[in-house]
Amino acid sequence: MEEIVLGIGITALAGAFATVAGAAEDTESDIGSQGDPNSQVQLAPQMGYIHRIFNKAISGEPPAYGAWCAIGAGVAWALMQVNFNPALAIILGSVIAVFVQGVYCTSGYLGRTASLAKFQQPVYIDIIKSLLSVTMAHAFVAIFCTVAMCHLMATALHHPFALPLLGLVWGIA
Repeated sequence: MEEIVLGIGITALAGAFATVAGAAEDTESDIGSQGDPNSQVQLAPQMGYIHRIFNKAISGEPPAYGAWCAIGAGVAWALMQVNFNPALAIILGSVIAVFVQGVYCTSGYLGRTASLAKFQQPVYIDIIKSLLSVTMAHAFVAIFCTVAMCHLMATALHHPFALPLLGLVWGIA
């Protein structure tokens, strides 16, 4: 009976992590992609409308979050293999994954904006500086919660998948 109660508690905690991760990912995606990437934001400079909209259009894509969570979980798993503290390993793995996310976001914005240079669309560095840190902070919360949930599944519930594979699956989900 005690194992069942423990399993239910761990499952509830994993569900709470998943809820927080989903909310943080949604907020990060809303901040990072202020306009629909397939709509007027990309076409505005071609029509003569210069804008200051930050549009990285990559963070809301499930495969991207799958990759970032797999990176965070992979780093955490590697650190835990050498007897690193699991909490610190998850934090460090999430930090490294967030830096990868920041590179993706910056290159997405700069590449898209640079391709519009012939339509006189400038790159606004202040927009990158003000919005990138906010999107990275929300991404950290989402990645950390996802990796922590995967760690709970792997250790406490004895899930057969390795931590990086769980990170990939739950990052996509």
